[in-house]
Amino acid sequence: MLVTSNAARNSLNDTLPPIHSPSSPLVHGLSQLTATHRHPVIIDEMCDGPPPFNGGFRESRLLLPAWIEEQLADQYHEIQGLLLDNQGLTATHIALVQELVAVHHELHRVSHAVGSMQAERDAEFWEVYDNSMKMNAELSAADAMRAELMQVQGEIEKLNAERKDLTAKVQMLTQDMERASAELQRALAIKAEIEGMKQEVQRTRDAIEYEKKEYADNYEQGQLLEKKSNIDGSQSRKATPRGG
Repeated sequence: MLVTSNAARNSLNDTLPPIHSPSSPLVHGLSQLTATHRHPVIIDEMCDGPPPFNGGFRESRLLLPAWIEEQLADQYHEIQGLLLDNQGLTATHIALVQELVAVHHELHRVSHAVGSMQAERDAEFWEVYDNSMKMNAELSAADAMRAELMQVQGEIEKLNAERKDLTAKVQMLTQDMERASAELQRALAIKAEIEGMKQEVQRTRDAIEYEKKEYADNYEQGQLLEKKSNIDGSQSRKATPRGG
């Protein structure tokens, strides 16, 4: 869905001008009725007075509403396509938001675990430190307690093993923190991408609203033009018998 939405968005960016540009396709819709798509028979007959009595004006007058309907239908299909693209972008936005929430949840869990492990490591470190200080004090105060000294030496060896274990744990914690930092950077990148998608979706929505308004205005203009054409035709038919 993301690829399709990106392709649709790129296609819109390549084919559509800015929203407020006068070169927008819907701005040029029915406003070109008397410019690039003017019907020469109708326009000339409307400007030159009553049409000839050979029926040519009647035939041309019947073609104009069909042409307007065709233009309106094309614009309607174009708006429908934009609406479908907007739906795709909305679905993609929702999926990205859900993914970001999951990433935030995972980061929170990892941060909590790292904090707990850090506190445990500090507690173990100070426990080892306190034990070492106590043992040093006991060794200084009890020169005669050689048997206990041997036991203390065993304790020291045990502490050294624990220190190695703690060192390994510190290395693991460091790696976990590095991975968490990398995850955080990816999350920030995803967040930035989502913000860009939000802005793109908003621009697309604004464009659709603008095109809807232009469509309504052009449709009303077409209706007025058709009504005017019918009135002119009626007046021409009334004027022809009086001229005869």
